Amino acid sequence: MSHGDEPIRGCCVRLRCKAMFIRSDTRPGKLPDGNAMSYWCWHTSDDLGPDRDVASPAKCQAGRECFETPD
Repeated sequence: MSHGDEPIRGCCVRLRCKAMFIRSDTRPGKLPDGNAMSYWCWHTSDDLGPDRDVASPAKCQAGRECFETPD
């Protein structure tokens, strides 16, 4: 898969990645799910969420204590 071809995945609205600033199909709660991406949590400004688990589209899903849905 080439850069920019990663599938878009639903996730917590607080998850961020650089693709949000350059791809028109990304927005809070809908981010590319790729191994080469760097993700961070808006709450912690770190690659770990408030629960100290990894921030990624695969991990930042409903059921996680800190998960937030779009308003």
